[in-house]
Amino acid sequence: MKFFILVILSLASSLSASVSSYPIENINFPDDMPPEIGGLAFDQNGNLYACLRRGDVVITKPGNNPNLTQWKVFATGLHNPMGMLLVGPGHIIVSQMAELTEIIDTDMDGIADRYNNLSTDFGISGNYHETNAICRDGNGGFYIALGTASHNGPTFFSPRGEYSKDGRRGRNFSSNQLRGWVVHYDKNGKLSPFASGFRMHNGITRSPDGEIWCGDNQGDWRGGSPIYNVRPGSFNGHPSSLVWDNDLKNFGTPIFLPRKMLDDLHNQPSVQLTRKSMNSCGEPFIIQSKNFGPFNGQMLVPDENGRRINRIMMEKVDGAWQGASALFLNTKQLRAGGVRIAMDDTGKTIYYGSTTRGWQSPDEGLQRITYNGKIPFHVQNLKLTTKGFKLWFTKPIKKKSFDSKKIKIRSFRYEYGYRYGSSEKDKKEHQIVAVNGTGPFEIIIDELVAGRIYMIEINPELTSEDNQKIHDPFVQYTVNRLKRPETKFPAKLNLQEDGIEVSVGGEFFAKYNFSKFSQPIIWPVQGPGNIRMLRDYPLKNGTEGEANDHPHHRAIFIGHQGVSGVNYWHNQNKNAGVVEHLKLIESRSGEDRAIIKTLNAWKDNEGKTIGADTRTISFGGDAAARFIDLEINIHATNQDLVFEEFKDGFVGIRTHPDLRLNPNPKHGVKEVFGKARNSEGIEGKSIWGKRADWVHYHGKIEGKDAGIGFFSHPSNITKKGEKSWWHARDYGLISANPFAPVKIGGDGEHKIEKGQTLTLRYRFIFHKGPAKDAKIGQMFTEYAKDDGHPTSLMPDHPGYPEDYLSQKKK
Repeated sequence: MKFFILVILSLASSLSASVSSYPIENINFPDDMPPEIGGLAFDQNGNLYACLRRGDVVITKPGNNPNLTQWKVFATGLHNPMGMLLVGPGHIIVSQMAELTEIIDTDMDGIADRYNNLSTDFGISGNYHETNAICRDGNGGFYIALGTASHNGPTFFSPRGEYSKDGRRGRNFSSNQLRGWVVHYDKNGKLSPFASGFRMHNGITRSPDGEIWCGDNQGDWRGGSPIYNVRPGSFNGHPSSLVWDNDLKNFGTPIFLPRKMLDDLHNQPSVQLTRKSMNSCGEPFIIQSKNFGPFNGQMLVPDENGRRINRIMMEKVDGAWQGASALFLNTKQLRAGGVRIAMDDTGKTIYYGSTTRGWQSPDEGLQRITYNGKIPFHVQNLKLTTKGFKLWFTKPIKKKSFDSKKIKIRSFRYEYGYRYGSSEKDKKEHQIVAVNGTGPFEIIIDELVAGRIYMIEINPELTSEDNQKIHDPFVQYTVNRLKRPETKFPAKLNLQEDGIEVSVGGEFFAKYNFSKFSQPIIWPVQGPGNIRMLRDYPLKNGTEGEANDHPHHRAIFIGHQGVSGVNYWHNQNKNAGVVEHLKLIESRSGEDRAIIKTLNAWKDNEGKTIGADTRTISFGGDAAARFIDLEINIHATNQDLVFEEFKDGFVGIRTHPDLRLNPNPKHGVKEVFGKARNSEGIEGKSIWGKRADWVHYHGKIEGKDAGIGFFSHPSNITKKGEKSWWHARDYGLISANPFAPVKIGGDGEHKIEKGQTLTLRYRFIFHKGPAKDAKIGQMFTEYAKDDGHPTSLMPDHPGYPEDYLSQKKK
């Protein structure tokens, strides 16, 4: 209880702690000029341009006395302009609601006289919520953030751009072309889609290293207030805008897609700001000055629905950005509705602009925040370690004043779904195992789990050597990914037009092929020492010693003889279905593994889409072995999917012919060296039709000892208490089939109801050396402990009974 009271007192006193280092001044505006800021920028002469939401762009040259500020109208007649970039003195680009506009003062008299329409190639419904923001692309073009519409406001009878009935559904909706997207306007004037999935990305910025960042407002499909690293082609969580993604057009209304499919597509936010620190993100601002205190390179994000500014501390972990956040300023001295920040040429002062936009009592305006050289006592940085966190303060602390008793850590998750916001779910209190060091401090905790937000609460009585109390006792970290162990065998990806090549430790390992065949496959695969592990046929003809049988056995592949009446196994047949690669969701090289995530459509022989899968494939290894992990989520997007009772399915591999158990001289296989064993100790061709955790084929491949282990994760569906059923043949086919006929010992038919998902997980091991050295059983034991990739908490979707299409609704 004492700790809690101290925290409350600390929050009350944090005003003076931070404002004493960053004093705030109000910038004067005339009474007849509503100071609702939509954009801020300085030119090279020190003039400040302010874009006002009511339609004007005004200019001033800030002086020492903010009360004497004089403004001049530079441009007028704009419609809800919420983004502005400076090209040069008297030359700006503005993103207003209806167009991207270039505004120029050609005679340099201080008043714009030319307005050029650069683009109207995006839709508008007329809804008040469809505001636009803008940033540079670094190559003469721009990125434009196009907000969605809100159910709280009407739409026009005659909107602009293509209209979508499916996009009109939901609380926030994308009824018109590309709403909820970031689009790219290139230097030649072409506008194209860049990234989807935004609700209201109130601002967009480009960092010095070329990364694009957007915040988003708390609301439907938003547990908190997220900060996104916007990658090309990424989906950023809010599904309404997916109606404009051509890759998903055959799956129906986006908000009704299977929850797990949306989660797999979702580019997880780098930071989730909690409701205690943020209500609605303004535009991120990157500090690029050492004159602004001890936070150079970090990000400031104002609160559009509050009086505070958050500070974001990003780092790259396992190939992706994530990080920590803390309050930079939290004071009633700030005006409400912060949206934009700009820094002057001294690097000591930022200008903070706000607009309440009707969500709060009018108190908007422009303020100046200047660092006066007094270092505040803040958390300077927080980074993830393999066992916890590393914590830096801006000042040395009193000796022996920071230990495990001075800190509390808890974690939680937010729900990802249609509801407006989320409370904290699945909450856990964590034990502090140790606090090491004298600054920075290494904090070791009992458990780190990906997919959680960790809240670190510091005793508010913590004091620096110069007797200053900690400014804000809370800092949080969004753990999307854990730190990976260092390795001498890094896994690297090489993206190509038709697939992705993978290397491990500098040696070629495998290639994931997108579209050469009727289904995505992995081929070729080479084990340690460049040992060829798979059959080439039918992907390559003429390899000596190979039998040209079963042309549908294509290296490592996925299929089943009967899925709702469609054959996805015998793909050489005329009535066979096709699994079509649609989208590379994510690809990243890493320390000890590389990851590929893709979206694929399951189509019948007439081209009709009946379902989808998202598959996450991990690659890695060491000197003795390589591994491929497959996690496949099969989504019933368009109808119920029935996996019928057939022995031919589901995940298969065709081994190198040397690992066959029996030769076939008639077909050119004169000599073989293979042996087989499963986890139950059964050997040889008797492993067919048996249940086991794993199957291991081994022997000599082209004169070298090697083998292939194939694991089925214990979480895969089987009859209660039983292991996986194996379709493992003496001629080198191994497949794990959860849908084999009951009469031959299998699990039988399985139905995935429309809107639902089935998850299956497998691992392949490719090793060199004799079987006894491979330790396949031990490897499986470790694999069985692996929980797989994090899955968000997702409520079942109740559906939307209203279709939002009536004239009354419009």
